[in-house]
Amino acid sequence: MKRNFSSSLIFALILLAWGCSTEAQFASAKRLASNGADATATDSSADAFGDRTQSQIDDLSGGAWEPFSFTRTFNLVDRQDVSADIRPAFGLVDETVHMKVAPESQAGFRQIVRNDVTNSFRQGHDGVVRTETFPVSKAGLLDILVVVDNSTSMAEEQQNLAEKLEALTNDVDDTNWQIGVINMSTPCLRLNRVIKRSDADRVDAFRQAASVGMNNGVVEKGYPMAIRALKGECNGRYNPWIRQGSTVAVLIVSDEDNCGSNNGSNSCALDYGKNATEMIQFLRQIRPADKAKLYGIHWIPNDKSCRIALGEAWKYQEGINLTGGYAGSICEADYTTTLQRISRDVRKSVVKEFTLSDRPDMRVVEISVDGQNLGGGYTINGKKVVLDQASSDGKTMLVVTYSYGGVAKFDSVTLTKTPDDGTISVTVDGTEVDASVWTFDPATRVLTFGSRPADLAAIDVRYKEKVAWRSSFALGRADVVAGSVRVAVNGPVATGWTFDARTGTVAFDVPPPEGASIAVNYRMNADFTTTYAASVSQLDKVKSVTAVDASTGVPVAVNLSGNSVVFDRADVQPGRVVVVSYDYGEDTQDQTWVLASMPEEGSFKLEANPPEACTSDVRVDGKTLHFRCAPGDRASLHIEYKTITARHASFDVSPETGVDDSRIRLQKIDVKVDDVETSDYHLAAGRLTFGAATVAKAKGEAVVSASGVRRSTP
Repeated sequence: MKRNFSSSLIFALILLAWGCSTEAQFASAKRLASNGADATATDSSADAFGDRTQSQIDDLSGGAWEPFSFTRTFNLVDRQDVSADIRPAFGLVDETVHMKVAPESQAGFRQIVRNDVTNSFRQGHDGVVRTETFPVSKAGLLDILVVVDNSTSMAEEQQNLAEKLEALTNDVDDTNWQIGVINMSTPCLRLNRVIKRSDADRVDAFRQAASVGMNNGVVEKGYPMAIRALKGECNGRYNPWIRQGSTVAVLIVSDEDNCGSNNGSNSCALDYGKNATEMIQFLRQIRPADKAKLYGIHWIPNDKSCRIALGEAWKYQEGINLTGGYAGSICEADYTTTLQRISRDVRKSVVKEFTLSDRPDMRVVEISVDGQNLGGGYTINGKKVVLDQASSDGKTMLVVTYSYGGVAKFDSVTLTKTPDDGTISVTVDGTEVDASVWTFDPATRVLTFGSRPADLAAIDVRYKEKVAWRSSFALGRADVVAGSVRVAVNGPVATGWTFDARTGTVAFDVPPPEGASIAVNYRMNADFTTTYAASVSQLDKVKSVTAVDASTGVPVAVNLSGNSVVFDRADVQPGRVVVVSYDYGEDTQDQTWVLASMPEEGSFKLEANPPEACTSDVRVDGKTLHFRCAPGDRASLHIEYKTITARHASFDVSPETGVDDSRIRLQKIDVKVDDVETSDYHLAAGRLTFGAATVAKAKGEAVVSASGVRRSTP
């Protein structure tokens, strides 16, 4: 039967069947109902999934799912057709039994559909060659901080430094340097600025900046003020001036050690930078060890020739020793030599770094300085070209010729999936190429070209993914009657298969074709009714009972069990009629006959042979038949009626749906009772249960057709 459901009806049935309570379940059920709203099912093997591939079906709800469909018929009412021939004068009763076999069950399956896969590739190319020029003198960032003691004992030393400070730039003048000067009372830069290589007034600026003045009570906080100045602190605000990636040098000029000789309340004992360890700790936070050093002009410890200084600079000297810097004596009359030596040492730490516009692919790299090609003396890291000191000292112009954007070329490609045999096609720039120009190794999934494709060629490899075809399909039942199984593939009856009754599995000799629809019809042992209520009463008085096939007269084995007759299951066949004869062994003139069961209303019929015999005062009162026969009457009375033997409300559908509601998603369901659509049912945990009102008024069968997806593995 065909039936198109509206989305709302399917959605309601799904909610009723599965009791969706969470918002996620609600959304999932509504989506599935919407997807199936326009589908039309003609039978249980109809394809509820259209052209979806197996992988697409498996992706539903984030797990491994497989499609299923089924049609089941259930008897809500068990009734029996009762037919008997009563010959009162001879004590014989013949009863006609219509054997019952439930309608076939049907399970639907779908053979796997291979995924269509396209792997796309782009051939490499040589890239672009570019030449860039850089002035060497503008490279190499160098930030120098000079900290000058401004205590009252530093008058001569400040003058000496102010006149000679420019010597600090002698060996770094080809770098991009800047110098900041502070005193030991404040981290603010002198002149409120740094002095740069490009400044025209830099000689005067050095003189003014180094003349820091003198103040009574100054504590020589060389390290603490250096740390604060390098942070860019000034009057509670921060304006960082050292540049990212620069080399940092700190020169401290003082006639006393860090924190001086004052250990009172004004000491720097509580300041960060009270010792060399803290000073170096800060430097390592802002620069690696090879790009930050300490330098000094102070009283070098154990130098007995220095007599004008006030204290040996043990802490300053410790910092210089640990960072690999250099120190000169504060007692020297001319600081030029010391400043020049410091300049030479600083130059060793300055990195001449140049940033290219693009990242070289290293296919072409040519570097020259002032027209001379360099075979070494440089490194390339990403877009950065770094010259070592020997390659850059005294040089003016760097020229870099390099290739970039190049992509490696290939002769073979690796496919993402394993192609099925004979399904590969290759196109290059939209044109399919002959299979003779490429080879494929299924073990490695590598496709190799006979000749390399052209630069930038667009290559598409299309194929169907190799799959393990399904050759067996499990009905999920172990009580299937082996001889009842029928199999159809894409409609016609199929051959070349076997059925394992132990596992309930249909196995094909050759797997069905791709996407094939497989329908399996079968009957279960429970579908065969072997026990029938006898239509006669007083079975304890029966002397013997026999049965024959009504059509052939062939004897059929029969036994009495209580108030019923029982046949062998092998003798029960759909539509078979059997006549059962009861021999009471005595003549009876009873004018009443107690029926074995209550006749269904309006179903009782009686015929007499001859017609006029025993037919006066005939009536049925409950289960008792009343009739009157004349003495010596040899009439035969034929009676027929229907009797209801049982009503059923609940049925097992777990072989189709399983018992875990979370592992099944219905897309279509159609439930009818007596060919009338109903919603008076509940589907959960593998059982279909009808409402009491529906069962009480049912006259026959319920038919359930459903399709959807179910998770096949935990």
